Formats: sequence, C-alpha cells, structure tokens
Amino acid sequence: MYRVVLAFVFFCFLGVLFTAHAEYRIVSLAPNVTEILFEAGLGNQVVGVTDKCNYPAKAKNIAEIGSYYRPSIEKILMLEPTHVLGMREGYTKRLKYRLDKLGIRNRFFKVDDYHDISRMIAEIGKIFGKSTKNILSRIDSYFNSGKIDYKGDVVFLISAKPAYAVGGGNFVNDILKCANLRNALADSGKDFPRINYEKIFQLNPDYIILARRHGSSEADSFFYEKIKGLGEKAKILEVKPDIFLRPSYRIIDACKMLKKLIR
Repeated sequence: MYRVVLAFVFFCFLGVLFTAHAEYRIVSLAPNVTEILFEAGLGNQVVGVTDKCNYPAKAKNIAEIGSYYRPSIEKILMLEPTHVLGMREGYTKRLKYRLDKLGIRNRFFKVDDYHDISRMIAEIGKIFGKSTKNILSRIDSYFNSGKIDYKGDVVFLISAKPAYAVGGGNFVNDILKCANLRNALADSGKDFPRINYEKIFQLNPDYIILARRHGSSEADSFFYEKIKGLGEKAKILEVKPDIFLRPSYRIIDACKMLKKLIR
C-alpha cells in the first residue's frame, strides 16, 4: 500500500512539473520580443517565431510562422498559442481581429526610446509572472547614468542606398548618447530622416556609422564610393543591425560595443 501511495505522489509531482512547463504557449512575431522572452526565462514556452528571430541561437530551432511583416495566421493558429506578442510595425487589424475573436491573448508594443523598451520588458514580465528587475536595472545603469561626456559628433546610417539616418527621439539615438556620441541629426525632426551624402559632408561628423546588412554588398560599395568621392575624413564604423536596430535589452551590448569602437 505504501508503494502505491508513493508512486501516486511521484506521478502527481511529475504532472505538476509538466503543467508548469507547458503553462504558456507563446508565439513571438518580432525578433526583439523573442530576445526579451528568452532573457526573461520564458524561452522554453515560446512555440512560434518569425524567420528573422535568430537570437539567441535556440530561437532558430522553433517553428516559424512567417515573416515579420507577413506572419501566417494559419501557422499561428496551428500552434495553439495562449499568447501572441508582437510590435505595432508588424501589426495588422486582420490578425488582431482573428486573435481576439478566438480568445487568444495578444499584445502589440510600440517603442520609441529606451524608456519604452524598459516598459515593454516590465509588461512582458507582468503578463507571465516573471521578475524582470535585473534586466531593467542593467538598462538603467547604462542609459540613466547622468551627465554625458561627448567624444564626438556622429551620423548613423541605417541604410546606405538610399541613405537613411538616425534622427532624435528613438532608442538608437539613446545608444549613441550612452556611448558618449552626439547625434548630428538629433534635431532633424524625424526619427529616421532620408539624407544625401552632400549633407553628411556638410555636417562634418567625427564618425559615420553604417549598419551593414547581410547581403547588401552593392549598397555598401555605393556608400564607400560616395564617401571617398566627397573626401570625407570621418572615421567609418560598421556595426551589426541585429544588435543596434532591435529594441530589446541588447541595447546594452550595442552601447558597450560602440564605446570600444571609439576608444
């Protein structure tokens, strides 16, 4: 009788563990959301991601539900999610309507500056009952440290052909300030203004940062030809867009990398 009771307790315990593990079935519709979910300890409950969700490496082994801008509703529903999280940029009314109608909890975030990133992380933690205090304190220690000791002016290009740069009021501008760089286009009045190379020359920045995208060799060659043709003397820095252009906790890594590059 004792063995029977012991076996019953053991299998009940296993059942509790299994239930806890499968408490949520989360579909992430954005790479930055996927990064945050994993960092918050929810990676093992993510069942669907986009084709751009490549960090951490484990995310590449999760079922894909389509692209960032064109997620497949059918693929999402096949995964039987309890929650679907994404960004407003990839949001469609049709998708939200279907999710709401089926009673699937969903949230689409809007991010401008680093404060919004922190609020998003905190909300994700609240939704799933996970503490994000450690992540938030790390961000705060880098991005709310007080006085900025500027090391030079910079133009940050998110694309080379056509040329679009980083303006003010966004998290990439916050990364530049964190690295003690003054954004030459911070007062442009736009988050990501289009700019010509003659204007870059006129601004006379100390640094020009290029977010070099995989497979964009033609655009990169165009960039260097233009810069050389103008006789621009600024130091050219190349960075990975996955780290610098995603609104996640990895803005900390972006700040640290940039500080090393300008030493």
